[in-house]
Amino acid sequence: MADSHALARLSWRERVRFGARGGARLGAYFAVLTGVTGALVRRGSPGGPSPVPMAAAVFAGMVVGGAVFGIARPRVRDSYGAALLGAACLAPTLVACSFAAYGTSALDARVLLGVGAVAFLVGGMLGVMAWRGWTRHADS
Repeated sequence: MADSHALARLSWRERVRFGARGGARLGAYFAVLTGVTGALVRRGSPGGPSPVPMAAAVFAGMVVGGAVFGIARPRVRDSYGAALLGAACLAPTLVACSFAAYGTSALDARVLLGVGAVAFLVGGMLGVMAWRGWTRHADS
């Protein structure tokens, strides 16, 4: 995507495919990091969550987050929208990770509220930083 409007010209299906491919690439990197970190943590404390489901959850969440990005990015018009897009892209990964770590007890309202708060804070910051990069002009 050479210019910022190229994604808007794609069809809905092409935007989903574009976002999911990017999410899969990013998810593969983070899944490997999560798996290695989980294996090292489990070595020191055997009671922790299994690294394989956690890595799979990270990968799946990143693919879903990438698809959300592909669908919603052309509709972002300001930094508030970028913050909401960042939170919406990060939330599937965090929900999948909490579900992989805690099982069905992750469906507790307190856990989901905490995941939503973290997704909003961290995803919002990342979304605004990305928005600043998207809207930066060549002359500034």
